[in-house]
Amino acid sequence: MCSRVATLSSGPAPVPLAQVSNMVGFLPDCANILRLERQLSSTTGVWSSCLSGGCIHPEPPAIVLLKQLEQELVEVEADRDKMRASLSATASDAYEAGDAAEALRAELATVKAELTEVKRVSSAALELDAQNQNLATELETQRKEGELLRLENQRLQALMDNSQILDGAIAVLLGVIIAAIGPRLMPRRRRSDGWA
Repeated sequence: MCSRVATLSSGPAPVPLAQVSNMVGFLPDCANILRLERQLSSTTGVWSSCLSGGCIHPEPPAIVLLKQLEQELVEVEADRDKMRASLSATASDAYEAGDAAEALRAELATVKAELTEVKRVSSAALELDAQNQNLATELETQRKEGELLRLENQRLQALMDNSQILDGAIAVLLGVIIAAIGPRLMPRRRRSDGWA
């Protein structure tokens, strides 16, 4: 086996030729190794160029694939951590939303109870208002009837006063008539002195 050192462009240090032969497959002799000029592209991770020679496998070496897979694993783990954080935040938001929904349900029940009470009170107030209007109408009617009765009472009182005056005048007139006519209706006594 050849002990020469081959360098890969993406590797940090020279790789011994024995490891290269293990990475790329069976290399029969040093002449074929000299023809090996493959470089690893740092961006794509695949072999970028090769000189003519039939001793190199067309697939990338296992160590390159391992590094790619390790890089993908790091990216997937980072995505997983982001998703866990997002899931945790979403779960926290969901719990907060659930708590807020419960608070809103409780507040809705309280508002419904208050609304029922307001409806009951407002219907009672409307009934009281209707009763108040009826009583006001009845009071006005009673006031008018009272005024009419007062006026009738005054008229009757005046009539009674006039009637009493008239009765008094009639009584006086009857007294005068009786006083004037009464002695004439009575037989006179004759005097015994003979003058008659």
